Amino acid sequence: MPSRAGGVVVVGREKKSADVCLPIGTVSAAHARFERDEDGRVFVSDLGSRNGTEVDGRPVPPGGPRFELSAGDVVTLGDPHLARFEVAETTGRDLADAMAGVRETAAEAERNAKAVAATVNNARAALS
Repeated sequence: MPSRAGGVVVVGREKKSADVCLPIGTVSAAHARFERDEDGRVFVSDLGSRNGTEVDGRPVPPGGPRFELSAGDVVTLGDPHLARFEVAETTGRDLADAMAGVRETAAEAERNAKAVAATVNNARAALS
């Protein structure tokens, strides 16, 4: 999340398009934009992603109005099994640690998805 008023963070799959990179196939290159306003409120907007953005199961319309977030909200980027995050209150070093954890979790989810795909392909081949 942006740490200061007026701050913006773009989350996506590609480093050249996003401030925070999640290497997950169902996350678009530039998937969602998080911004903090002058009053300290945090908002998310979908940047026209292919697989959508949700907050607590409610879709955030692509290119539509931004959605205000609160602590405890669950934000989903694309597949809910691979990129689902809970909004938490955090500041300073905690934020950097949290983002490192998000990146690590996203990488693990992507590895798990690839392993599942390989298993399915092997099963298909065995049945052919």
